[in-house]
Amino acid sequence: MKKIVVLDGCHTIFNMYGCSKNRLFEKVCIKNLKYNFEKFNWSLASKASEIFWQKNYKDQDVNQKKFWEEYYRIGLREGGICTLTRQDLIEHAVNSLLPIKYTIEEGAIELLDKLKEYNLSIGIMSNWDGHLRQVLKDLDILHYFDFIVDSGIVGVEKPDTKIFDYFLEISGFDSAEVLFVGDTYYSDIVGANAVGIEAILYDSVDALDGIFECNRITKLIDAILYLEM
Repeated sequence: MKKIVVLDGCHTIFNMYGCSKNRLFEKVCIKNLKYNFEKFNWSLASKASEIFWQKNYKDQDVNQKKFWEEYYRIGLREGGICTLTRQDLIEHAVNSLLPIKYTIEEGAIELLDKLKEYNLSIGIMSNWDGHLRQVLKDLDILHYFDFIVDSGIVGVEKPDTKIFDYFLEISGFDSAEVLFVGDTYYSDIVGANAVGIEAILYDSVDALDGIFECNRITKLIDAILYLEM
């Protein structure tokens, strides 16, 4: 029986660019690329790019231009654009920055309320910059969380087991009592599993069915189905 649910931050409980991850690829392209997307398949594009991100996150530096070129190349191609002839679109997408606008992820409040209704403790663990608590306060959801682990304060990031061990130490829970929910396979699922914590992959893009051997949800509220794990 689980006694606490620990949630990832960005793209799980809140969003950084004003929309959920399942709309992010579309938002970047429409805002920044000069192209008629009337017949473009956003669903295929978003799913293809998400699969690339998830599969390559552990092996590549996601801050490198080459990574993001491939990310947009794959998405634009799968959506219906011949990327062999539109390197200009890829370049513009890679160099595009969206304004920071924190919003609460769809279904997050419903899940948080349900967990409180079940008298479960709630934690949040995020690879962040030391200001996670302030983001939660600004979104008016700080009061939901009993434990907050910000990598910028702890000094170690997921998937390093040290950050998960740190959480277990400060919370006092045994790993078998914890359920973790996060949107990135290698940092969230692999990291949690490495210390014996059951984990669920939150796939808001609905792109990862069969890609990884793990439990997966496409709606946050479905996390409650795994509380008996």
